[in-house]
Amino acid sequence: MTPVGGTAVDDAERCFAEALAQLERGDLAAAENGFRQALAQLPDFTEALANLAWVLERRGNVVAAEAA
Repeated sequence: MTPVGGTAVDDAERCFAEALAQLERGDLAAAENGFRQALAQLPDFTEALANLAWVLERRGNVVAAEAA
């Protein structure tokens, strides 16, 4: 759901930035969640998809990473 005054792109970029921050802190689970939220807002968000695949691979979920 997009807040008043926001757009799906804005929401996706916010989720992506938060996910990158989580990734920098080493919180792979939170980063995965953030990248998924970004993709829910903007399914063609290539950078979020690539980062999600990387996180999934690092978490040992190679099958899901390959599917992403």
